[in-house]
Amino acid sequence: LSLVGSEMCIRDRTNTIRKHHQRGKISDELRQAALKLAEEYRDKALLDNGYASHSYAQDMEQEHLYAEARKRLK
Repeated sequence: LSLVGSEMCIRDRTNTIRKHHQRGKISDELRQAALKLAEEYRDKALLDNGYASHSYAQDMEQEHLYAEARKRLK
């Protein structure tokens, strides 16, 4: 992914996370954890081309983000 592609991906994903929170679909705690995780994935993709081209898109899928964020909250 290019810088532009990864920035678009995180922008879209973080907007969806915020909308889910505003609509009461997720808790504030989950919102914060998912946003932090999305930023971590973005930073990793910017530093690691292999991760960016093979795993980043899958890691940024909404359900994956929420599942991983829930694990961190336990």
